[in-house]
Amino acid sequence: MHGQGRLRLATRPRTEPGQPLVLPPRPAPRFIELTVEDNGPGIPANIRDRIFEPFFTTKREGNRPGTGLGLSLVYTIAQQEGLGLALDTAPGQGTRFRLLIPVMVEPS
Repeated sequence: MHGQGRLRLATRPRTEPGQPLVLPPRPAPRFIELTVEDNGPGIPANIRDRIFEPFFTTKREGNRPGTGLGLSLVYTIAQQEGLGLALDTAPGQGTRFRLLIPVMVEPS
């Protein structure tokens, strides 16, 4: 977002994971959806398939260039813990990531 724009975090209960999914969650009767979205430039289609790769970065400028580990780490943790992950983005319309956390019902 180049230091401008809006970043929004939100949570809500879900009974279905929704679509489209980059990584499906483990089966559960309910989910908590954590949404992180911005109104930045969006992710260009030509790099969308690479954003979860370790060490892939588009931040090469300034005193602190990117390491390419942020989204890779999110993907790895989601995969290991059975969380779902979704990505919605369009050029000029921002980006939204949804993390789907399975909620297991404890027996009474």
